[in-house]
Amino acid sequence: MVEDWISNAYSGMSQRQIQSWRSLGGVNLAGFARASKSVAGEVITTTTEGLITTDGSVLSESFKVPIYEA
Repeated sequence: MVEDWISNAYSGMSQRQIQSWRSLGGVNLAGFARASKSVAGEVITTTTEGLITTDGSVLSESFKVPIYEA
């Protein structure tokens, strides 16, 4: 099924056009990676003043996952 899609996806296109589409996809992926990196690197901290907080854990299959509730 995947092979059929791949063989038909570029039908009627020259090698230059296929390479152009692949390059465009790579540029888009690189732009997304660069844009998402700056957002993921920011850590926001707030005070717990006025909040009720609790540390705990939940069981996920046979592994305890630490949780923090506020």
